[in-house]
Amino acid sequence: MRLIVFALLSTLVFSCADKYKEMDNLETGYLIIPKPVKLTTLKGKFLVTDEVKVVAGSSLKLEGEYLAEMLALATGYNITVDAENSASKAI
Repeated sequence: MRLIVFALLSTLVFSCADKYKEMDNLETGYLIIPKPVKLTTLKGKFLVTDEVKVVAGSSLKLEGEYLAEMLALATGYNITVDAENSASKAI
């Protein structure tokens, strides 16, 4: 379960900076296993910065902490976990 959550959310490893807002995303750019039955792609990218927070309710707290730890290892940023979405730059 953690691997699936990590794989799905790691596709969002880019934040919406102005130069990325109109960038096209292709379905072939998402290497998710197992492959979803349906995938809707939108314009823009999500860049992980030092301002990004992982939002996870109490039932997914451990998974949120795991994702934050993996993102912190990959980026070098201190990614925090919050129970409520109070930030615009949240996963």
